[in-house]
Amino acid sequence: DILCRVYKYLEGKSNQIKQYGFANMYDDTSKLMNGLDIRHAPNKKDSEIIQGMTKKEISDWYEQLFGMCVSLIILVDYAEKRKDIKELKGKLG
Repeated sequence: DILCRVYKYLEGKSNQIKQYGFANMYDDTSKLMNGLDIRHAPNKKDSEIIQGMTKKEISDWYEQLFGMCVSLIILVDYAEKRKDIKELKGKLG
């Protein structure tokens, strides 16, 4: 449920994510969300892959995916604040 909520937030930021150059990471995240039975039921091929994984492997991928989502949130936040950061750096000399 948490992964779905975090991803829903990212979906709302998808234009900014792509604008700031993080499209590949967003695409990877989207594929894993769909393929690992988090957002949508997986297709037959993906379902077979998941069934071949241990609970630990699936849990590890969920943890990795959560980290990717958090990283995207942090990167977009930084990119959005970059102009203000540059301005302050200029004042600081």
